[in-house]
Amino acid sequence: MLVCSGAPARAAAPLDIVLDLDWTLVYEIFDDRQLTGATQDVFEISGRRYVFADGAGEFIQRLLALPGARVSFFSGGEEGRNRAVLERLRLPDGRTAMSIAHRVLSRDALVAVPGAAETAPFTDRFKKDLGRALPEADLSRLIWLDDQKGFGLPEQQRNLLLLEPTYDYLAHYQRGREQVRQGLKLRYLPPSRELWALEREKLARALGLIEEAVARSEQSGRPVVEVLRSLQFDGQGLRINPLGPEQRRFFTTGRERLRFPEPCPAGFRKLVSDGELGFSSR
Repeated sequence: MLVCSGAPARAAAPLDIVLDLDWTLVYEIFDDRQLTGATQDVFEISGRRYVFADGAGEFIQRLLALPGARVSFFSGGEEGRNRAVLERLRLPDGRTAMSIAHRVLSRDALVAVPGAAETAPFTDRFKKDLGRALPEADLSRLIWLDDQKGFGLPEQQRNLLLLEPTYDYLAHYQRGREQVRQGLKLRYLPPSRELWALEREKLARALGLIEEAVARSEQSGRPVVEVLRSLQFDGQGLRINPLGPEQRRFFTTGRERLRFPEPCPAGFRKLVSDGELGFSSR
């Protein structure tokens, strides 16, 4: 006779992945000259034009393939605009980002900082409180991707995978620089081809980091956010140069998963393998 003892094992809590939109998955286009040499489709919402980040749809589909993963979106934009952007963003299997979203969180989900001056930067006046916005989530199993560290609460910085450097969109670096010489003005202009290429492949690095953090967490039993932080920071809490010798594997892994339009991949692969890239952020 087979005798079973002990309580059944509890299923692991969902793996929540929260994605920012602007300068993470989508870029606003302010001037046609940013599009010189573009291969991405441009779309318009309420009179504003946008392009998606390289590999954005594939990136989301890969995240959904992780065990227990559910993907939410949290942007300081207006809800109607955010939903419209997600309806336009398609995964390789044909689904829209809107259709797979666990939650879509917008400006009304931000938390106002008491006493903050009206003239203060937006990220000083409003925060993304992940616990309040997703009360059903286990914060030890929540990964938040954003290009703005300032949106986070101090106690939730451990959840952040910071995407930097971040610059305004330029479809082609050399042609874009020529347009700048002819009068194109951008607030966040990539200062070098190397940093332009690094920014264009930031989702590849993010995917490589997340996949390794999840795998190590499952093997060791450590919370995934602790593992993810250990892959980004050293023992003194200093951020590890993402282009250091031990970090390049994250680009390699992510690049194997995602498909990028030219002209990024070939030149960028050589720059990374040769260790020639610097590092900066806006």
